[in-house]
Formats: sequence, C-alpha cells, structure tokens
Amino acid sequence: MPSEHTLITVNAAWDPDAGVWWIEESNLPGLRLEAETLEALCDKIPGAVADLLEDKVSEAFEVPIEIIAQTRTHAQVGAAA
Repeated sequence: MPSEHTLITVNAAWDPDAGVWWIEESNLPGLRLEAETLEALCDKIPGAVADLLEDKVSEAFEVPIEIIAQTRTHAQVGAAA
C-alpha cells in the first residue's frame, strides 16, 4: 500500500519519431502518459499518480515524485567528404 514515504519514480524519454515525451518506465503500475513537451508531461504526472492511487489509500497525503528525463542525439565524427 502506498504511503507518504513512497517515492514514485518516472523515467521520461523523448521519441523523435513521434515527437513526444513519454513515460518509458515507472514503479507505479499503469502510469502511461505522453506529451509534446517535457514541461507538459511533468504537469500531467501528479494528476495521473493521484488518480491511480486514489482507491488504494484511506487518508490523504502527498507522494513525492522523481522525474528523470533523458534524450539522445548523435554526432558525426570523422573526415569531411
């Protein structure tokens, strides 16, 4: 059962093909979101966490959420053609 000591961790990743940030992994089952910007995704997460936990708790409390964002890029290395 979740408590005020439960830390929700969220790994967010950029999908360049879809053009969205999405939740790649989380320790809260069912937490699946995406958004066009990282800020928009971060804004959506607290409400989704509250919705998922609402029926699992008997009293109100705050749950800390850690969001780890990652993206990748490439660099061309070598002699110019």
